[in-house]
Amino acid sequence: MENQSEHRTYQIVRLIGQGTFGKVYEAIDDNNRRVAIKRVEKSGNFISREVDILRSIDHPNCLRLLDVFYTYPEDADDDRKWQNIVLDYFPSTLGSYLKKRKPTTRLVKILFYQLCLALEHIHTKGIAHRDLTPNNVLLSSKGEVKMADFGSAKVLDSDHVSMSYICSRYYRAPELLLGSTNYNTKIDIWSAGCILAEMLMGKPIFAGVDTQDQFVKIVLVLGTPNLSDLWAMKKNYKQQLRFPKIEPLYFGDILPADVEDVDNASHLLMSMLCFNPKTRYAIEDVLRHPFFDEIKEVPVGLDEPTAISTMEVPIIVDDDHRVPNSGAAVAINPPVQVDHSVPKHEKTDYFTLAKGDARPVVNCTE
Repeated sequence: MENQSEHRTYQIVRLIGQGTFGKVYEAIDDNNRRVAIKRVEKSGNFISREVDILRSIDHPNCLRLLDVFYTYPEDADDDRKWQNIVLDYFPSTLGSYLKKRKPTTRLVKILFYQLCLALEHIHTKGIAHRDLTPNNVLLSSKGEVKMADFGSAKVLDSDHVSMSYICSRYYRAPELLLGSTNYNTKIDIWSAGCILAEMLMGKPIFAGVDTQDQFVKIVLVLGTPNLSDLWAMKKNYKQQLRFPKIEPLYFGDILPADVEDVDNASHLLMSMLCFNPKTRYAIEDVLRHPFFDEIKEVPVGLDEPTAISTMEVPIIVDDDHRVPNSGAAVAINPPVQVDHSVPKHEKTDYFTLAKGDARPVVNCTE
C-alpha cells in the first residue's frame, strides 16, 4: 500500500493506531525515513483546524508537521476524501511507558519539564490542546518528549463558546465536568497536573468511572469546592452539589514514599490541581517552580532557550519493529487540493454534570 504526495512517496508499513478520528500508520518516505501518517476522513467543504495549528507551531517538544496530502477512498461515490497528515514517527508514548515502568523523580522532572515547554509554546499563541493525556505525549529512546495529537486543539476566544465535552475523562478539568463552555488554556494545566501526579504515583490520580464519579474523585482529594470556586469554574452555576464538607488532603500524604523532593512536588501539584481556574497556575508559573531547579541550566523565558542538563538518562521504549527496505511505490489516488471554504457549524447543548457520562446528541463540530 503506497501513497504519493506531489513528488513524495510513502510506503505504508503497518497500522499503529485507530479511533473515531481515523487511523494512524507507520510509513517509510522516499528518503527511507520512518514517518507517521494520520488519516482522517473529510467530506464536502471543510477547514482542517489541526493542520492550521500544526503549521503555526514550531517547537522542539511539539510534533512536527512534515506533509499533508489528500486521497479519495476507492469506494467513494460522493465528496468524501481522506486527509493524510504526515508527522515525525516516535516509537512510544508516555502512557505505554508508565504502564511498564515507574520513573525516578529525577526522570519525571526531565520528561515533564519538556512537556511544559511545549505547553508554553502553544499557550503563548492562545492555543489550548484540550486533550492532554500520557497517550498524547510521545517519547524517543533519548528521552525526548513530543506533544502530539492536536486534533482537539483550538485557538480559544473569550467571545466564543467551546464544547465542554472535551478531553479524556481522567484528565478533564473540573470546569469542563461542570459544563463550562467559556474556558481558557488553564484546562491544559489541570491535565498536565494529572499527568505529573500519575508519573509520580504510578497510576491516575483521578480515575472516575463516569463524569459524576470523576468529580467525586477530585473532591475526595481537593475537598469540597466553595461557591466562589463553583462560579469561577462555571459562571452563574446553580446546580446544587450534594457533597458533605470534605477537607482537602495534603499531596505529600498521597504520594509514594520513594518520591524525592516531596515538598516541592506537593506544592506544584496543589498549584496546578485547584478548582478555581483563576488561581490555578499558568504555564509560566509551572516552569519557574523550584521543583525543576536541579535540571535547569538557564532561566526560563519566553524568548530564551532553556537547556536540560540531565538528558543522559536513556529511555527504554517499545520499538521492536524493524524498518524494511522500501519497495517500488505506486500512487493509489491522485492528490486532492485543500478546500479552505468554511463548513457549516451548528449549535449543540453543552454537557452538564447532571447528565452522567453518556455522550450528548452531538449536532455540531466545535
